[in-house]
Amino acid sequence: MTSERLMHQLREILSSISNDRSQSNVGVAAALAKLILELGVSDKVSRFSILLIELVKAIIREVEKPVRKMLADELAADSRASRGIVRALAEDDIDVAWPILLRSKSLEDTDLIEIAIKGSIRHRLAIAQRELVEEVVSAAVMAFGEPEVAKSLLANSGARISERTFVRIAELAKEWGDMQPPLSARPDLPAVIALEMLEWAIDGVHEKLYATIGGDKAKLRRIVLSALDGEKIAGDLAEALRERLDASAAGGVRVGEEDLALILNTLPDDRRDLKELAVSEFLSEPLKIVRGTVRSGSPEQFAVLCRAADISKRMFESICDQLGPASLFERSGWLLQATKAFQSMSVSQAQMAASSVARKL
Repeated sequence: MTSERLMHQLREILSSISNDRSQSNVGVAAALAKLILELGVSDKVSRFSILLIELVKAIIREVEKPVRKMLADELAADSRASRGIVRALAEDDIDVAWPILLRSKSLEDTDLIEIAIKGSIRHRLAIAQRELVEEVVSAAVMAFGEPEVAKSLLANSGARISERTFVRIAELAKEWGDMQPPLSARPDLPAVIALEMLEWAIDGVHEKLYATIGGDKAKLRRIVLSALDGEKIAGDLAEALRERLDASAAGGVRVGEEDLALILNTLPDDRRDLKELAVSEFLSEPLKIVRGTVRSGSPEQFAVLCRAADISKRMFESICDQLGPASLFERSGWLLQATKAFQSMSVSQAQMAASSVARKL
């Protein structure tokens, strides 16, 4: 459309607003929408079109809120709308901005990030419910740590969430129990976070967390290395562990006794969760079973699982020393009972008994 024609439309709109007060809101909104969509085709093509867009933005700021709201509803689903004008509407009161933030494809990630940081919680809620939310945008809407926004993000299957943002959400979920079911149900929840959640999550979500951990084939290497980095552990043992885990991952082989010894000796004492995971991988038993026998089961039950895996007595005693009760006195008694049970049965007997252990937990 020619510049003369666009200017003519603009003058008509200005005349309607300033002179004809009987002009309906619908009529003004429709006229503005038509002009904006025509401008969108030539957006940033010339200085004239850029100037005209700025004039339209100035007009939008002056018209009444009902007009702006109808205009936002009209433009939200149309990708031809000028990004600059749509951005102005997205920064408006949430009653105006909501449909734009929720549906407009004219907005870029940089726009959404800035609006998330500068806008209200309702602006962030709308962004969190978009059809597609990129990781950088998810991080921005979670910048203020609002539970309501986190719930909207978790409920949106089109939201891509980075591990760092998942950590932020998990911290909130500790205090807000109703966030734990949707968090644990996310198929993209990192196994390392699912493992940590087992320590404090409500009982009703444990099965989903175990499924997340069990479904991640590369979990042990990634989780252990992440723990080493997080704890800033260095030295010969840590480096040897990295090399062994890399070799195991590359070769697709199971964790061996030497690997397990390195893991148990390298990880901090307070990372019992990681040690339990390493033992479950070593024994080829679900984490749920290993945790159950160590934390609430009997020493004899744990001995059955280990004997069934045909591990050495030395390795068994090392595992018991790492995973037994915290108190030295209690751990000594626990180890004595477990070792006695371990030595009293054959591998085949233990393998037959292992299924009953799983059923009891």
